[in-house]
Amino acid sequence: MSRFFTKIRGKEKSFDQPGSSDAGHSGSRLRASTSTDSVVKSASANDFTFSAPSANVSSAPLPPPIHTASASYSSTGDLHSMNSAPPPPAAAAPSTAQSGLPAAPTKSRSVTLFSRTASSAHGGVRGRTRTLAAPASTAASTSSHGVADPSDKKSVKNFLAHWLMMRPSRDRLEANGVLPGSGGMSAALQVPPYEPQLFGVSLSAIVHKQTEQMLGVPEFLRHCFLFLTRYALGEKGLFRIAPDFVQLKNAKIAWDQGKPVKFTRDSNPHIVACLLKTWFREMPEPVLLFKHYPTWMGIMDLPAGPMRIKAITHLANALPLINRFVLYELLLLCRMVVDNAAHNMMNASNVSKVIAPNLLWQDPSQGIGVGFDMADVKRINELAEDMINHLPEIFSNAQYTDFLYKLSGPGSVHCCIKKKLVTHKRSITVMIPAGDSHSLYTVDSAGTLQRTRKSSASVTASLRLGDEANPPYAHCAIDLNRERLIIGTSGGIFVVNTEDLSLVSTAATEMTSVCVADGVLWAGGHDQLFFLHPSTFEPYDALAIPDVTITAMCYVPSTQSVWAAGSDGAIRVFSCTTKDCVAQWQIQESTIRFLLPHQTDDDRESVWVAGDSGQVTVLDPTSGSVLREIVKHQSKVRTLSPIGSTHVISAGFDSEMFIWDVSNFSAVASVTTFHTDTISSVVTEYNYDEAHWSMWSASFDRSVCLWRFG
Repeated sequence: MSRFFTKIRGKEKSFDQPGSSDAGHSGSRLRASTSTDSVVKSASANDFTFSAPSANVSSAPLPPPIHTASASYSSTGDLHSMNSAPPPPAAAAPSTAQSGLPAAPTKSRSVTLFSRTASSAHGGVRGRTRTLAAPASTAASTSSHGVADPSDKKSVKNFLAHWLMMRPSRDRLEANGVLPGSGGMSAALQVPPYEPQLFGVSLSAIVHKQTEQMLGVPEFLRHCFLFLTRYALGEKGLFRIAPDFVQLKNAKIAWDQGKPVKFTRDSNPHIVACLLKTWFREMPEPVLLFKHYPTWMGIMDLPAGPMRIKAITHLANALPLINRFVLYELLLLCRMVVDNAAHNMMNASNVSKVIAPNLLWQDPSQGIGVGFDMADVKRINELAEDMINHLPEIFSNAQYTDFLYKLSGPGSVHCCIKKKLVTHKRSITVMIPAGDSHSLYTVDSAGTLQRTRKSSASVTASLRLGDEANPPYAHCAIDLNRERLIIGTSGGIFVVNTEDLSLVSTAATEMTSVCVADGVLWAGGHDQLFFLHPSTFEPYDALAIPDVTITAMCYVPSTQSVWAAGSDGAIRVFSCTTKDCVAQWQIQESTIRFLLPHQTDDDRESVWVAGDSGQVTVLDPTSGSVLREIVKHQSKVRTLSPIGSTHVISAGFDSEMFIWDVSNFSAVASVTTFHTDTISSVVTEYNYDEAHWSMWSASFDRSVCLWRFG
């Protein structure tokens, strides 16, 4: 019996090779030397031997490793090319017996099985290329890529020997938590036995322990949903990339012990996404139910189209109420991830592949042995993809949307988020609706104008304003007769054709605010108020307002006047007929950011004023007297928008949105926002197709959100 040796992790080990002879050099004998930079293996028809390098060799420096399949180093340090014959030995070269080195194999060919250029999770060495020297008889069986034919028994044996040398040690497996042990991760994750409160617990048991404020949705799911929609929609590989094992396990144990982990802006989104998948995967019964498994598979055998979507809709709405709510919230999150596929690289197909296995599997108690039949994997993936793509059709009933962030109190408003799009690379400073009601225009701080199609949540056109090296900062914009978009920036006025989003003209005057009154374009800037020509859009007839920047303007129909507010906290009222200043009122604001005229159903008018003090002031449009001063925001209020004739919404630098009842000027409630920075613009509109109010909000966090009001 022969023995072969190898040096593994600094220790020499020997292994018996059965069926081999120890007698001298009978026949061709394979030898392989192992060094820190290369491993060369040779194979013979009989047996093989691994030997550690001798002492007189280890002192000799070896050349650097070669990362190609066309060359390898022998134990003597000579380079043998695969494409040319080995060089003849030097005349004065000592024999291998005299040098103590193993004889170089004859008629051998070096084959690289695989190469590692980075450290491997299984103990690979960074930057090392392992090569295999095979006899000439096996060279013909290698592929064009230099990999030995697996059908060759010798090649398979050599490959397995190579793989054994690459396998991780037990210490490393224990350190990574793969095997139980006394140290490393496994020791850090050892916790006393406890009764699980979340993972592996039924939905009904989880919801039963919660308060009514959660509206039937598990608190854990709500936390994950809020975090991922706020911070992670642009994260590449969301739901696909595996997080750190220890952090994931610690978070899971904390939640399972009833100690919720607070997810913050600095939390790892991949941990939260993986926790969410794990929770669904460890349910005692999948959210789509065991009993419906054959029915789901039968539905997916139908051809793709309206008939299949109708069948999915029918069965999804037959699920228990809690299952429907949980499924809807997960699919809504997946749809928002898909909407931002341009940033996170996760389209509907990619998301469905990682989510589907956690939604449905066969009942293991039926003797199947595994969670699902491998033949049904494709059907389940297609089911998840159909649900994501057709979410509004499948869950069209208002009960699935109203339960999300339902606001309570007198005159309560039902509000839920429908979409979140990360469309810009810089902060969005201006957003206005298109005149055709099908699109939105947004401008960021880098001077990039984008048009977004509301229905498809996709950017259909974009335009760079000004110089890229010195981009203009957008202050205001207005859509004029669905033909021209007028944008006021720090670098001047830009007039854009709305049809193809092409630049029509520019003017050098900085414009900080704009409004239309009786067909006349009024504009404000630094130290002046001026007008724009209706055809050329050139400024004319400037009115001097020294040391004041006009930051907000609005047209008040009842008094046929234009209100202009500025950085001094004063409101100046101009007659639309004479263009003269007829009144000036001072309020308790350092800088006024927004003016909103509002009229109720009984023709009561008011003007809402927002500014840097964090309060909203309501004024009488005729006398300018203060009707109410209301404070809710913790920072500057930047924008206001009406919700019909009954409510007004305010938003600002604190990323909060408050809804106000105009009948008594009281705050109905605050809306849980999914923005993480200043909300710069809010646009509300009535959706006649679905008979409800919608709202779009834009933020400095580069995103736009779509909301639904019940």
